[in-house]
Amino acid sequence: EVPRWDQPLMADGTGEEAVLLAQELDGVLHFLFGARPEPGFGATCQYGPSLQGVPGGNPLMPAAQREAELALAEVSAGAEEMAGCRQSDEGGRFYRCDVRYRIRRLEPGTLVPDGGHLAWLSLGQVERLVRRQDFFTNEARSLISMLLAMA
Repeated sequence: EVPRWDQPLMADGTGEEAVLLAQELDGVLHFLFGARPEPGFGATCQYGPSLQGVPGGNPLMPAAQREAELALAEVSAGAEEMAGCRQSDEGGRFYRCDVRYRIRRLEPGTLVPDGGHLAWLSLGQVERLVRRQDFFTNEARSLISMLLAMA
């Protein structure tokens, strides 16, 4: 224990978004995860949602990935929403910071722009990989919880 502790209140208020895209590939539904730099973690990159935050806004990503994210955001805009919810970021530790989680299904055959950081995973692959530490980001794990609740 420490004799004294406080935590600064941080207010974002912008309402971040995390989108996981789904598409049927060869008759099996797959989910699109994006590798992103995650400062402060043991692994330099972790797999997160297809889109997170402001598309193309992560300065730690190479330019090709940022450009691909902008194009991917356009592709995902018209996709069918399978599930969605709003959740407090960091378990409510930060004042008025929340994330809008969405799972969207692309039409079969929709071309997905790839900046070399995206991976399609089946639900079975996700279930096996989620057991590994430092593979998925917190945001991806929240979306995976939604997926498993739907399955």
